[in-house]
Amino acid sequence: VITESGYSLDQNAPNYIASSVNWTYFSNTFSSNPEVVFILAGGLLLIMLTGYLIIYNIFQISVMRDIRFYGLLKTIGTSSRQISRIIRRQALFLSLIGVPVGLLGGFGVGKSLTPLLLMNTSMHANAEVTISPSPWIFIGSALFAVITVMISAYKPSRIAATVSPIEAVRYVDGATKKDKKKLKKSTNGAKMPLMAQANLGRNKKRTTLVLIGLSLSLALLNITFTLSQSLDMDKYVSRSIDADFVIAHAGYFQEHFTGPDNATTESYIQAVQAQPGFEEGGRLYSGSNLFAIEHKDNKEGKGEIVTPDARGNLSAIMYGLEDLPLHRLQLI
Repeated sequence: VITESGYSLDQNAPNYIASSVNWTYFSNTFSSNPEVVFILAGGLLLIMLTGYLIIYNIFQISVMRDIRFYGLLKTIGTSSRQISRIIRRQALFLSLIGVPVGLLGGFGVGKSLTPLLLMNTSMHANAEVTISPSPWIFIGSALFAVITVMISAYKPSRIAATVSPIEAVRYVDGATKKDKKKLKKSTNGAKMPLMAQANLGRNKKRTTLVLIGLSLSLALLNITFTLSQSLDMDKYVSRSIDADFVIAHAGYFQEHFTGPDNATTESYIQAVQAQPGFEEGGRLYSGSNLFAIEHKDNKEGKGEIVTPDARGNLSAIMYGLEDLPLHRLQLI
C-alpha cells in the first residue's frame, strides 16, 4: 500500500513512511510459537473427545435397548463377529447420512456467519472475503468424523457381541451379579422426580459419561464463542488513541520529519470540523523537539544522554491541551 501510494520504505528517502505489520500475519508465526501448536492440538483433542463421548453414549444406549434382540440373534446361530459387523455397518450407514448433512450445514453456517464476525474488523471494509469450498477440507472433515464414529461404536459393539443369550434375556440396565433386590416401602416413591433420580443412579457410569459429554459440548461452544468475541478492536485502539481520529502535522507521526511548518493549518482544521458526523474535538499544542540526544557507550551499555545547551540549560517540550484532550488525559 505504501509503495503503490508513491511513498518509500527506505528511511533515507525524502518520502519515507514508517510502517509495521501485525506479527500474527507473518507466515512463520505458527512454526515460531510452539504454544500455538499445543493450543490447536488441545482444541482438536477436545473436539474429538466431545464427539466420541456423545456418539459413544448414543450407541451404548441403543445397544442396551436392543440387547435382547442381539441375544435372540445368538440363539439362531449369529456369531459374535457378525453382531459386531452389524453394529459397525449401522454406524457407517448413519455416517453416510449424517456426515454429508453435517458438512453442508457447517459450510452454510460458516459462510453466513463469517461476514457477521468480520463486521468489527478492518477486513470488512478493506477487502472482500470469500469462503473457499476446497474439496480437501470436506474430505479431511469427513474422514475425521467417520474415524470418530467408528472409535465410538467399537466398545458398544463388543458389549453386544460378548453377551450370551441367557444374559441378554435377563439383562437389567445397571444391574450386576452382586446386586440384590432391595425392597422398600414408601408413600411417595412413584413421584416423577424420585423416579428420574432413581433412573440416573441405576447406571452411574453411563450417567457420568453422558454428563461429561454434554458438559464438554457446552464448554466447546463457550470456548468458540469466547474466542470469536475476544478481540475488541475499539478497546485495542483505545490504548494508543483515545479518540476516533487523530489529525496532526506529519512531524507528529514521523520522528525525523523536516518541513517548512510543523503546525496544522487553521483552514484544514475548520474543514475537518465541517465534515458530517463531527461531534467534538480538541487541540493539542506542542513545541518542537529541542532535546539534544547523544548515543554513548558506558559501563552499563549503550544509552541516550540528554546534553545541555551552551548556557547549561536543559530544554523541555511544552504541551497545551484544550478541553477535550485535557479531560480525557489520564495522569499517572
